This record gives sequence, C-alpha cells and structure tokens, in this order.
Amino acid sequence: MNALVTGVTGFTGGNLARALCARGHHVRGLVRPASLARASGLSDAGVDISEGDLADPDSLAKACRGRDVVYHVAATYREAGQGTARYRAVNVGGTQSLLEAALAAGVRRFVHCSTAGVHGHVVRPPANEDAPLAPGDVYQRTKLEAEQLAAAFGRARPLEVVIVRPIGIYGPGDTRFLKMFRGLARGRFPMLGRGRVFYHLTYIDDLVDGFRLCGEHPAAAGRTYILGGAAYTTLAELVALVAHEVGAGRHACTCRSGRSGSPARSARACACRSGSSRRSTGGAWTSIARVARSTSHGRVRSWGTIRASACRRESGGRRIGTAPRACCDR
Repeated sequence: MNALVTGVTGFTGGNLARALCARGHHVRGLVRPASLARASGLSDAGVDISEGDLADPDSLAKACRGRDVVYHVAATYREAGQGTARYRAVNVGGTQSLLEAALAAGVRRFVHCSTAGVHGHVVRPPANEDAPLAPGDVYQRTKLEAEQLAAAFGRARPLEVVIVRPIGIYGPGDTRFLKMFRGLARGRFPMLGRGRVFYHLTYIDDLVDGFRLCGEHPAAAGRTYILGGAAYTTLAELVALVAHEVGAGRHACTCRSGRSGSPARSARACACRSGSSRRSTGGAWTSIARVARSTSHGRVRSWGTIRASACRRESGGRRIGTAPRACCDR
C-alpha cells in the first residue's frame, strides 16, 4: 500500500507512519517547512518526507500523487492565543483542500482523524458513535465541522471516506500526562472534586492498529469509528495508579469537593471510595505503569484537559476487527 500521513511529526501521526513502514508499506509524510528539523527520525524509519502545508494546494497535490490511502491526522490543537479563524482555516479549510487533492490524484480511501471530543460531556456512559454530538470548544467544533465535511465529500464523490474519533491517547513519548506524573512523583497533585469523572484511555499501539484497519478493511468505507481502549476508568483511579507506579507518598493527592472546606485525602483513598474501578469493554490488559515510570521525571511541555468521557467501541470491533490490547491496570 502507498500511504500519505499528515501530522507525521506529531505523536499519533509519527507512530502511525512508523508502524505502516514496519509492515512494509510505502509511506509519505507531509511536513511543514517549520517542522522539517523534527522529521529526520522519520526518514530513518523509511518515511518519504514531502514538504508542504495544508494551506498550499500545490504541495498537497504533490503529496497525494501515487497514493492509495491518505491518513489525515494533522490539525491545530489547543494553543494559547489562537483565534477561531486559525482553527477553521487549518481544521476545516485544510481538510477540504486535502480531500480535493486526494480525489484529483486518484486516491482510493481517505481516513480522517477527528476526536471523540465531538460528543462533548457524555451524560449516559458509555457512548457509541451514534451518541449526541455536543462539542464544547472551538477545537471540537471545528473538528466536527471537518468530519461532517469529509463524510459529505465521500458520499458525493468517488472517494472512500472513513471517520476516526480517537479518545484519551497515551504512550511512550507523549507529554500530555507529564504534569500529572511529575506532580505525583514530587508528592503533590491537586484534584478538584472527588475524581469520579470518567476518563477513557487509548494506548498508542492500539490506536495505530485501528487507523490501519480503517485504511485497509473493505467494510470500513463510509463509516465512523470511535477508537478507544479496552476499558474506561475514573480520574481518581487513574491518579491512584500513577501515584502507585511513581512511588508517591500517602498524601500525594489533595481533593477539593468545592462545597465545604478542602479535605485532603490520599490518591489511594480516592480510588477506594469510588468503588469498582475499571469498566471493561473487551480486549486484553497491559499496564500504564511503564509509561508513568518512564516519563515522570521528563520535561513538562503540555497538559491535556480531563473531561467526562467514556465510550463503547461498538461498531469498530464488530465490523473491522479492532481489539485493543492495552488498558490501565496494575
């Protein structure tokens, strides 16, 4: 298979490109001029680097030439000082331009990376792909607009479009959880409320497998898939697990109820109080522990927002055979 991966210098896109190369596919990665310095490792892994930008139609035409499948992972994420126009230009306008370039180049399938965040707060977990759509910020709104644009494009033109909604991505090399890991390793991590909000984690290798199947499996064409891990958990249980793995002390976690006072309790106490821990949705179990241990002393660069999110990977497992192997467990 000849594939194009956008967002290839990012965490998800980079892991996807390397995995496809490892399976013997010919992979081209679209890289902005400003990000070329970060692409050297990709070249070593066998990725063909194509300099370009979502705002440059000529570069997109060149990147799509000779490709069978396009994996569109690139997006602008939550960055301070970034206005709505920028989100719309990249997430929506860039998707439109890439779809047109893919169609003109004769690409067979276009796998569009959206986000499970388009469902917003999940009122009655677990959710599936048919759950109500309620994006909560400009990032999620423009991602929803882009996936709806891509789906409509696929229905109207001879291009197979698959929508992917990942959730709670983690793995070695990711930095979004570093603030939690380092805070707990140092002995203190403030947590608002009792930590009963759900959080659904997805290990990067499982996500990459799901992406690959969405690009290869005949049954995936024209469908939307939530790609999530084998189970979801609560924030308190996640904090307790990380605290245990990094050797945090008894009072590593301070919980504030937001009502009367600010009682301090340990992360383990929070987890025990919340009852049954992991809600399984199928698949085998491996540990988040090695990620926590390997990154707790690294440099903090970014931090993702914890939201109430819990999803059921319903159609994915039945139709294209996704089976996540990793989940939060001791």
